[in-house]
Amino acid sequence: MFVVGVDFLSGLWYNVIIKTKGRYRAMDFNQIKGQESAKRALEVALVGKHPIMLIGPKGMGKASLMVCASAIAETNHFEAPHMRSALPCRCGYYGDAIRECMCSLQDIRHYRRKLCADAYHIVIECPRVEFNKLMHDTEGERSETIAKRVVLARKFLPKVKDDIPEDAKALLRHAMNSIGISAQQFYTAIAVAKSIAALCEDTDLRTSYIAEALHYMMKTSEF
Repeated sequence: MFVVGVDFLSGLWYNVIIKTKGRYRAMDFNQIKGQESAKRALEVALVGKHPIMLIGPKGMGKASLMVCASAIAETNHFEAPHMRSALPCRCGYYGDAIRECMCSLQDIRHYRRKLCADAYHIVIECPRVEFNKLMHDTEGERSETIAKRVVLARKFLPKVKDDIPEDAKALLRHAMNSIGISAQQFYTAIAVAKSIAALCEDTDLRTSYIAEALHYMMKTSEF
């Protein structure tokens, strides 16, 4: 699968033309069933150009998600964040609810060390999508709707203040003392939280934004 171009003539600006096995089809975020957490994480990444890694078994939509995110950046003329997809282990099924992982604990640890997940501001899982979600007829948000939010948030981002409220400081302190995030991850979490605030058109860094940013950071500690 690869991007051939963006279909400007259809009226759906963010429909991406994908070539799969010699056939062409349009791709939009609303065509990807489930993976709401990954869609949200990609939106945050687009706002602040945060490097992002998507982790999950094969066939769960990681490549399609990244293609749609890249199309938003391309059509709005800004640089996309570094995006990477990865399997959770060599066989691809560690942590899967159905398929059994065939890797040894040593193999999993070795594989995860090679992922270098700490280099990414956001690490998000793309788990197996449930049958009911695949069969659900309700469409998700269109790429065009997501793109409008991203563009507005990127313009709003410089307005977000650097001041951190006391309860948010306490949360960051806990993350450093109990979870062991590094100084680099500390500042990365603040940067990601500012992107989240911009999406909410909020000039203040609130505890909920720090908590969401730490949620993305905490995934890196598993690798």
